Amino acid sequence: MNNETLKRTLRRLSYEIIEKHKILEDVILMGIKNKGVIIASIIANMIQEIEGKSVEKVDIDISEYRDDQKTIEHKNINKETIHIDI
Repeated sequence: MNNETLKRTLRRLSYEIIEKHKILEDVILMGIKNKGVIIASIIANMIQEIEGKSVEKVDIDISEYRDDQKTIEHKNINKETIHIDI
């Protein structure tokens, strides 16, 4: 996927979120660390540009649950990053 295709895809996804959720205050974008956080931020920025309204964005760390890494430091996952009731 090239840069322009990715931008178009994320813009379309942003429009779909807006179309399906008329009340953007109820929308929470959750990005899985690391690259999912970037994508969630891009979508949040696009929604802000399109609608002039911000949406909540939360980072999620799933490193403790990954099965492709042998050594995993156990820690309180998401204790500091999720500050909302889901």
